[in-house]
Amino acid sequence: MRCVTVRARRTLVIPVVALLVTLGAAGARAGTLPAKGTEILWDKWGIPHITAADHPSLFYAYGYAQMEAHSELLLRLYAQARGRGAEFYGEKYLEADKWVRVNGIPARALGNPPDGDVRDCCVRHHR
Repeated sequence: MRCVTVRARRTLVIPVVALLVTLGAAGARAGTLPAKGTEILWDKWGIPHITAADHPSLFYAYGYAQMEAHSELLLRLYAQARGRGAEFYGEKYLEADKWVRVNGIPARALGNPPDGDVRDCCVRHHR
């Protein structure tokens, strides 16, 4: 049985976050920065309130706020959604990983994307 300690998780999270920041910076150079006037205001309960001029700016700010507030959770959910939770977080995720892989969940997610602005924002988010 493989046990992943908190220190090992942090060791895994730091390079992943650095990669995401690097990819985000590369995407920002490609013209995906939010429009001027986009802002995130955090209230005293830690809830982000986002003001944006257009949908791409809103999606950018929402993703930023989620990573800021819940980075460890999002990384775990990404691993679980791809059937790789046990690989990073231990044996307790093995059954769920098998189910995800047997049912082809990652491939199904690519099969029927939404239309319009939402689709464009989703596509940019996953590059």
